[in-house]
Amino acid sequence: VKMNYAGIEGLSTIQVFDEHGLQYWHDVRPGNTHTAEGALEIIHRLFYNLDKQMKGLTRYVRADSGYCKIGFFQACTAKRAQFVVCMRKLMFRPLLSKISIWTSQDQEDPDRIKFVGNRECEIGETTYSPKNSHETFRVVILRALKSDAVNKLLFTEEDYDYYGWVSNISDAMSSIVVIKFYRKRGHCENFIKETKNGFDLHHYP
Repeated sequence: VKMNYAGIEGLSTIQVFDEHGLQYWHDVRPGNTHTAEGALEIIHRLFYNLDKQMKGLTRYVRADSGYCKIGFFQACTAKRAQFVVCMRKLMFRPLLSKISIWTSQDQEDPDRIKFVGNRECEIGETTYSPKNSHETFRVVILRALKSDAVNKLLFTEEDYDYYGWVSNISDAMSSIVVIKFYRKRGHCENFIKETKNGFDLHHYP
């Protein structure tokens, strides 16, 4: 039991689920373990085992911002996996100036993407090249006006809230589909929550 980043003593878990809720990996670690520690080994071992049993499948990986690292991207690429990872603000902020076109959505479309707080939003795209890497990845950004900026006539970068994702999925999948695909990760979070509740993991000493 170790103290984590939030100052709480406990344990940390890392888990892998597929889109059907089947669990492929579960590990309990000291509470001060970084989110992505061991993730590269997990990717290699999982896909190695899957290759032996089910060859030729198109494979995708969804992960939160704790896994937004070049090593994680490279591990997915090495295993021919297409990924979408939530991007940390410190990483996508410098890229915002590269986006020249922000696309609004049809407000009559009931299936359109909404921002946190049910706000209307716009979508932009650019690219990201990590330091010490020859690779370039796709970046999809979602932005929505802050509530105190709605009545302004002119807007600056600071008048918006943003979410960003980095991916190696080609533009054959539209930016809207990429975002919707990533948001299905919320189902995985629910599976994790059910597992923790089922094993009463909230009450480890």
